Amino acid sequence: MIKIENIKEVLEKIEEKQKEERKATRLVNVNFGYGQDLCYLSDMENIEVGDLVTVEGKKEDEIGIVKTVRKSFKMPKFEMKWIESVVNRDVSGDYFKLDEDMVSLNATLTAEQFISMSIGVKYKENQAIGEEILDVELENFEENELFDNELVKNRGKELYKAKAVKFISLQDGVGKAIVRGGEWYEIDFGYANGKITYLACVCPYFEECKHEVALLYKLRELLKKLAKKTNKGNFVACAKDYFGGILALGKGRIALEL
Repeated sequence: MIKIENIKEVLEKIEEKQKEERKATRLVNVNFGYGQDLCYLSDMENIEVGDLVTVEGKKEDEIGIVKTVRKSFKMPKFEMKWIESVVNRDVSGDYFKLDEDMVSLNATLTAEQFISMSIGVKYKENQAIGEEILDVELENFEENELFDNELVKNRGKELYKAKAVKFISLQDGVGKAIVRGGEWYEIDFGYANGKITYLACVCPYFEECKHEVALLYKLRELLKKLAKKTNKGNFVACAKDYFGGILALGKGRIALEL
């Protein structure tokens, strides 16, 4: 019987071997703000100045911007880290102002792009697990037994009023939200026929989550405002105070209606 520890050792060795076999074709200078420029190796032929990238090493949680790309260079004798990925900056869509949000019914803007371009940190997807099916009427979710903790409900409402829900996307019944509650919290949710069918937040409080409450208040508000514009329910909403960063760094066909 093969032990899990042995499998992990084999996988780690394979990963190390793959790294050793990587051939650097570019020497890339990356800026992380505050005058911090660092050099990295890259095997990406199409990397270019202005790209947003994630890297290995101490800056692995930050987003950097490529300042220079050298195609001709000698390999340094000291160990260098690698460019890990290039951020997809295509945020095409028609956006319009809706109170404190910029909303689109056809945008390609994702939670990963919102975090990368607006917050400047690497997106670490935390995929929701399980298939718990909920049956919560959004219109009066406060009355559902899942939200019978008045303290949590009040704190969630305060978060909502403080405009802590910075991003929501809903596509074909599958939703994702980003809430600022001291730290950043990611929520996966399901919505269909006026009901919440799924809820999962990354915070440690599970069934007593103020971030989920804040999301439900915000989702209900947006859907009511959008009712005259769409009957499909699909939309992306980004807080205005973070949308500027996306406009500054985004690419694609972006149309604004202010």
